[in-house]
Amino acid sequence: MESFNYLQGGGRYNEAGIPDAEGLQDVLKAMSLFFDEEEVDNFFKITSAILHLGEVASTLTLILMFAITLAYVFVLKYILILTSMAIIGSFRQHQPG
Repeated sequence: MESFNYLQGGGRYNEAGIPDAEGLQDVLKAMSLFFDEEEVDNFFKITSAILHLGEVASTLTLILMFAITLAYVFVLKYILILTSMAIIGSFRQHQPG
C-alpha cells in the first residue's frame, strides 16, 4: 500500500498494534449488512482501479513535466543562439572598417 501515490499524503494508515486483517474482516462484515457479495467485490475492483489510475496519472505527470522542461531547454537554446547572432551582428557593424 505504501507504493500508491494516492495513499502517500494521508498520514497514518498503518498503526502499530492494530491488526490489518482483523480490521478488514470488520469492514467486510459491516459491508455485508448493506451489500451483497458482488457489490462488495465491485467496490474493491473500483477502489483498485482508482489506485492504479493514480499511478498512471503520476507517471503521465512526470512525463509531461519532463517534456515541458525539455521544450524550455530547446527554446532557451534557440533564444541564446538568436541573441548571440544579434550581438555578433551588432559588433560587426560597429567595427571600424
